[in-house]
Amino acid sequence: MPHPSRLLLVAVLSLCWTARADAARLGQTVTVTNAAQFIQAIGSHRTIKVRPGVYQLDSVQRSNTKHVSWTKVHDGWQLNIKNVTNLSIVGDGKTKPRLLVNARYAWVIRFENARGIRLRGLVLGHIPSGGCMGGVVSFKRSRNINISDSELFGSGTIGVGLDQVTNFHMNRSTIRDCTYGILTIAKSRNVRFTRSTFKGNREFDLIEISRTKNVRFENCTVKHNRTNRGGGYALFKLDKRSTVVIRGGTYQSNIIDTFVNHRRQLRIYGSGKLKRSIYRQMNRPDPRFNQIYKVARYRKWIVTGSQAGIAFWDPQTGQLDLLEKSFISNTFVVDGKYLWAGTYSNVYRFDGVQRKSYLRSGTARGHAVFRGPRGSVMVKQGRRYWRYKSTIDKLVSVTPRWAPPGSAYSLAFDANRSAWSIAFMRGIRKWHQGTSKQYKLRSVEYPGRNPRTFYQSTNGELWISDFGKGFFRYDASLDRFIRDPTVSDKGVGIAVDLKHKRTWLGHYTRGVYLKRPNKPTKFFDFSSLNYMRSLFADGNGDLWIGGWTGLVRLRKRNGKWQRQPFIAR
Repeated sequence: MPHPSRLLLVAVLSLCWTARADAARLGQTVTVTNAAQFIQAIGSHRTIKVRPGVYQLDSVQRSNTKHVSWTKVHDGWQLNIKNVTNLSIVGDGKTKPRLLVNARYAWVIRFENARGIRLRGLVLGHIPSGGCMGGVVSFKRSRNINISDSELFGSGTIGVGLDQVTNFHMNRSTIRDCTYGILTIAKSRNVRFTRSTFKGNREFDLIEISRTKNVRFENCTVKHNRTNRGGGYALFKLDKRSTVVIRGGTYQSNIIDTFVNHRRQLRIYGSGKLKRSIYRQMNRPDPRFNQIYKVARYRKWIVTGSQAGIAFWDPQTGQLDLLEKSFISNTFVVDGKYLWAGTYSNVYRFDGVQRKSYLRSGTARGHAVFRGPRGSVMVKQGRRYWRYKSTIDKLVSVTPRWAPPGSAYSLAFDANRSAWSIAFMRGIRKWHQGTSKQYKLRSVEYPGRNPRTFYQSTNGELWISDFGKGFFRYDASLDRFIRDPTVSDKGVGIAVDLKHKRTWLGHYTRGVYLKRPNKPTKFFDFSSLNYMRSLFADGNGDLWIGGWTGLVRLRKRNGKWQRQPFIAR
């Protein structure tokens, strides 16, 4: 039997070997005080303690090593850390060190094929202010990543980019003031954010997730972020193979078009207050319904065609009765019991109860509905034409004799069955009984320089809105267009109210002008609508103005003109 002292010696030697093995596995600790030391220390199985200070990472002398490489970007160099395992980078002091880069097109740090990465107690970002092309931290084909007690700031396109990452956790950290978004996550698994804050970020879709399920946001604060209004951008943009779980936290004071693009792929757990707050945000109408191209009357509704689709307003209550989503709707025809609308990808018909779609196409670039000869409902898409045939309830492809040789920017048919068309920035064409005539720009017959749209009043007058010279009215006795001097340029929108003897002329950015017999012209400032494209005068003497920030009714009550806004929100 071995002597007890010998057994004690073996045990001590075994413990020493185990300690040395653990030390070899955990690696060394290196303390750094400048950028050159920091980059030199990068490697596997080590902890880099970063003392307080500013570390300008792209200012050091560059050299490629086993774990460090440099990529040339448009305005400098990008630091890449690759093939590292068990690397911790931690702030060492009460003040967090600042790891910065000057190159706007570079990620501050980009990791690839990394395992066991821990970032703690750091501040990372770009020095230049304004827009950038590079984000803050990127991980590709990596696993077991932890970011804690850190601050990632813009300028930078986004705070974190994950591509094929497994087991990512951000805890008690902040992403702020990034210029294009917050996060992009692709083809990843087990991604979690806890007790973190995302604030002051902008401008497009903020959190983009693709091919990644159950991305978790637990007790996070998401506030004071914004997207460009009218672009349809979302706080959470998911593809159909991704899901998000929200558990607790705060989501408030974000100026966004859409909370999430696919509602069924978002699960919410937490207080009733949190759920109600998020549901209210998800149920808001797409603000692009306020970006209006066309205004018309259909049955009891005032109907607007917009960037997001078609809105049906009850003029008595001022409420929205129906929204029909369909990207870019800018032409209407009211034909008996039907409302026809041309949209970007299809033709829409509504009978007051049911809707039907025609010519649906994923590749089309806009359908315009208009009245053809004898009042028929027709559709134009590029150089192609269709006519509605009620006996078979179909739009039938046709090749009209009156069709211009190129794509018509606008079409109209007068009482003499002449077909008028505008060739954008080229001129005006009239076709009548097999012969055509051209009206050149800046000519005696047409002194305008940028005709956009025809308008026909109920008494048969033919008008043209001209973006360069205002408005022109066709004089058949002279066979020429006579300029109306009321609007000097950017003429958009005409409404002739014969009953009340009013002619309304719109300016694209300023407002509308009212012309009446034997009275001075009156101007109404609607510059707050930004871009006005359509005017409509109803039978009650009210004028409806469609702009880029909403719909306004201008009406006279007790001798005074009053304005009533109609905003989808």
